Amino acid sequence: MLALSGRTPSLFLISLLLLLCGSAFLRTQFGFNAGHMDEYDYLFVGRQLWAGKAWATYIYIFGSDLNWYLLGWGERVLGGFHGARMVAGAFGLLSLVGLYAFVYALWRSHLTALIAVTLLATQSIHLFISRFATYDIISFAFFALSLAPIVLACQRQSTSRYLYLLLSIVFISLSVTSKYVVVLYLPFLSIIMLVRSPRMAILFGLGVGGILLAYAALHWESLQVLYRVQIQNVHGGSNGSLEYVLRSILSYVWPALLSCLLAVGYVAYRDGLKGLLQKQGVYLWLLALLSLPIVAYHLQALNMISLYKHLVFANLFLLAASAWLVAQVLQSGHSLIKQACLALLLVAYALLNFQQLKQAEIAYVDVSPVIKAVEGRLDVETTILSEDPYLFRYLGFGKVPQGHIKESKWLDNNRDGLYEKKDVVEALWDSKFSYVYLNDRLHPNLNKTIRKILKMRGYTPVVLMDYKTSEVMSRQKKGSLGLYQRTKQPSISLQNDDLFQRGKAMKAFLKEAESE
Repeated sequence: MLALSGRTPSLFLISLLLLLCGSAFLRTQFGFNAGHMDEYDYLFVGRQLWAGKAWATYIYIFGSDLNWYLLGWGERVLGGFHGARMVAGAFGLLSLVGLYAFVYALWRSHLTALIAVTLLATQSIHLFISRFATYDIISFAFFALSLAPIVLACQRQSTSRYLYLLLSIVFISLSVTSKYVVVLYLPFLSIIMLVRSPRMAILFGLGVGGILLAYAALHWESLQVLYRVQIQNVHGGSNGSLEYVLRSILSYVWPALLSCLLAVGYVAYRDGLKGLLQKQGVYLWLLALLSLPIVAYHLQALNMISLYKHLVFANLFLLAASAWLVAQVLQSGHSLIKQACLALLLVAYALLNFQQLKQAEIAYVDVSPVIKAVEGRLDVETTILSEDPYLFRYLGFGKVPQGHIKESKWLDNNRDGLYEKKDVVEALWDSKFSYVYLNDRLHPNLNKTIRKILKMRGYTPVVLMDYKTSEVMSRQKKGSLGLYQRTKQPSISLQNDDLFQRGKAMKAFLKEAESE
């Protein structure tokens, strides 16, 4: 129970309760910003899937369609865009349940588990992705839920260990297929299990390996495309210096890392160096080890893509060690002064993370003015060129044929199989698009040319504003958000234009609308 020897540490527990209440309030603030391009991508796919339509997700998204069904369900049932974010919030809570169970399975202390949950609940990355309609929190929740069953499968000697083994296989397989980067943890978890319980480790490897092999075989061709296009090209090259990546990592993990190192030092001070080889010391070393895979990946690749969100995995293990240290200090005697000092440290940690959360909330441009500007204006005749096509695929779902929405970086106007700058220039020169949307997030240099053409061809800005974001998600912090509308008819007929395949697309769209 939470009671310790002597009096219950009431002041400290009250501080935990207040911090959890503050975290709960922040987790309900789903309208902190309009959607990110990834959110609109996944919610559009969710709409497609729930409507029974196919979309080639496996060739460009690092996760299974289960994610999009879940987020799409929230969007359909719970109330639009915020409903999808509510699903993320629910998975955020599930991940806290998983952490509580994991820490309790390690140390059989409700107090330590509660401290760990409080630390993660107030951690900026976890707060943010718990209100972000992407697959990150879904995968993380399944991962957190898998940890306690892994521990219990290795600890128990009764037949119940096979139930825990089954749960661990199911949850970790769901986590990996929800977000493929989690596969980095499988070798570490398997080796730890192998040392503790070889039989469970072998069964775990066979179970998870069989599921992942079946998954890969089922989607083999698409996953090959994903590997060639995304891993070898988009994610393959470095996009940050070693100093910048390391500094970015430390800015989000340093409190937990410092506490973990202090925990190791505390064991060495209390029990001597031999304590580091005993149960509690070994657990701390293993937690430190399990914080490394995702960090090592980004340091080796010098890759900043999704670094911010991925660090929640490192923090999970480091904060588990931090919670143990806080509980140990408290159990050594919980005077009011000691309780007050520990409570103040936790409050300071929460305030630091609150500041980081505010920076994450403004890490991408707010597209609310664009959404408002096109509301009620999209129809079957609309054609759109967009730097972020999924914003309009989502907004125009059921209104605009998807073939009418094109991405400015991937446009093949002359249908020669090449996606070149001249394709964009020629299409705009012929005024082929009703709307053109630019946000300077993906290709600001190309946008300079596009804006010149738009001005020459009579497009008028419906929305035009400069913005500045934080550097949390991208080093591209400044830009101009613009939605431009065509003011005159295209210079050529678009009825049979191959760019849109207008005749076929229109007939299919109208037939589909009639059937609905």
